[in-house]
Amino acid sequence: MNKGSDLDLIPDELASISLSDREIVLPYKDALKAIEHLNANGHVVFAWEGWLRYANGTRGHSAKHQGMAEVSRDPNESPRTFSARATRAVLTTMESSQAEWTRNRERTDAALYFCLSVERGANINP
Repeated sequence: MNKGSDLDLIPDELASISLSDREIVLPYKDALKAIEHLNANGHVVFAWEGWLRYANGTRGHSAKHQGMAEVSRDPNESPRTFSARATRAVLTTMESSQAEWTRNRERTDAALYFCLSVERGANINP
């Protein structure tokens, strides 16, 4: 792993299956585990982007599952409130995209992955 990459923030078993050697890019169920781990360790996932892993091993960005716009912290918002709001938005939109993917795959030769954007040490723990 690259030192200082977001992959350093998650367990090795998740980091080892990321599609990127710098970013957290995981299939849905593993992305949920990563988000839980990140939140438990004081980090906030504030956005995501859809990636595709093709059957031949190549990867690219999803045209249909673009992700979500970044959730920004309001000036008077506590770190804990920001974390909860960002996490809700990320989880809700990821769940929606995964459900849509399951109903109607964008490509039959690919799998949907989620690239997570992380704010390190957001001071959300008491």
